[in-house]
Amino acid sequence: MLQGIPSSRASFGGRVPTTTLPRASRLLAGRSLLGVEIELENASSIIEAEAVSCELASSQRGVVPKDWCAHWLLKTDGSLRRTGVELVLRRPMGGIKLEQALVSLDELFAYAGEVEVTERCSVHIHMDTRPLEYKTIINIVLLYLMFEEIIFSWCGTHREKNPYCLPWLYNNELLSALSRFHGYIEVLDATTPPSMVFEEFKSDMQSIFGGELTKYTSLNLLPLLSLGSIEFRMFPGTNSVTDITNYVNLVYKLYNFVVYSERSRGYEFSLKNELALLSGMGPEEYTKLVFGNLWEVLGPHLSATKLYSGARRAQEVLFSNKAKLRTVHHSLNLDI
Repeated sequence: MLQGIPSSRASFGGRVPTTTLPRASRLLAGRSLLGVEIELENASSIIEAEAVSCELASSQRGVVPKDWCAHWLLKTDGSLRRTGVELVLRRPMGGIKLEQALVSLDELFAYAGEVEVTERCSVHIHMDTRPLEYKTIINIVLLYLMFEEIIFSWCGTHREKNPYCLPWLYNNELLSALSRFHGYIEVLDATTPPSMVFEEFKSDMQSIFGGELTKYTSLNLLPLLSLGSIEFRMFPGTNSVTDITNYVNLVYKLYNFVVYSERSRGYEFSLKNELALLSGMGPEEYTKLVFGNLWEVLGPHLSATKLYSGARRAQEVLFSNKAKLRTVHHSLNLDI
């Protein structure tokens, strides 16, 4: 669970007071707050590092690094085996502070030596959405849907079948629920409690998954109500800080492209505009526009077929619910 983001039903979909963001980092593409969780197995050496209270000390492996304890918590995870652990940021971080946390992690991994990364391990990133409006959150999800197949290709095709990060592309019911959720947002009265809307979405989710909520989707929206975040779960386990940094920057790129569209491009993000841009620029140039220097990472996995398929999927989510708006109005007791 993400540490440090308080539970606030009222913050979901609304605006929170602006806080001073950390200074920018040369390593990272953004300053907005993220939470990071890293799962590893056979991690007895990391447990040893914690056991010495994160102070410099002699051990059989040499000097135990201490800086990482200022940034990371060590937690057990019942889904992991063979001395499995989860490294969790102590609090949401961004910019230079998150860079410092990643650097300290690099030092820890160098000390720990051989830890094991199995199919049970993954890396999760929580994106702080508390300052964002409903519409903006949905736009980030739509942009993700456009690129989901390409992102999974980068993460490794084996992740598509992993039961702990099920892709949206294989779940029409989930896409339908998102479409209905978008419909709620479209017709919200200013006085409609955000929690009321989310309860409707939760009801859809419960129906989809046999009466039980599940977090095991590639992009998990359930933390929106409890934490004010959305969770990216598709990345495989790794002890490569370079790979984790690329993953962090991918999340930042999705966030920045939507949230700062008006500032950087002169107009607000809209799927209609993005589809027109994709058609005019072509898949390669549009992917470069969205992800910038991450093209070096994603470029080898680009598929025009997959990108156009994702664009159609996002379009269906956005527009397929138009005929149902009257029902949505009725369900929320709004005048039409």
